[in-house]
Amino acid sequence: MHRVLLAIPYVVMFAAAAVAGEFAPAVDASMEGGRRPVLTASTNLPEGTKIVVTVTGYPFRIFASNWEEPFKPEWRRYQEEAYAEVVDGNFRVGPFSDGPYEMLSGVYQVAIRVAPPEVQPLAVRAVFGQHGENLSGPLIVREPSPIFGTAVTILVNMEYRAW
Repeated sequence: MHRVLLAIPYVVMFAAAAVAGEFAPAVDASMEGGRRPVLTASTNLPEGTKIVVTVTGYPFRIFASNWEEPFKPEWRRYQEEAYAEVVDGNFRVGPFSDGPYEMLSGVYQVAIRVAPPEVQPLAVRAVFGQHGENLSGPLIVREPSPIFGTAVTILVNMEYRAW
């Protein structure tokens, strides 16, 4: 048993050394499905990476409130969050909806955010660095955080039009 315990740190150190250096993440995402859309993405992110997808919008609807004022416009804020994990270089979330109803027609902002390195599994942190120091490229966002000092996340913004 003592030999196995010595072998495990060696394997972990070897794996960390093999992936040390800069890592530039890539995410290719699309959202389809009309007013109950599903987001699918392929990525080079490590297996097990935790993903948060936020869909936000201010869809417009017209409803009849009474006979004197038959058409009253209303802007309504919509926000939904979904969680995923990278499996075989892919992740999928959805379908998104407005509770039991379809999403209202409108334009929605979709943010694909990778959880900070500090809350990722150990294998993912070995690639990202303990505090994201290995991450580089145009998708990297570094911002102040009361918990982590500087939060390093991977962010992809896109637009979805539901009609």
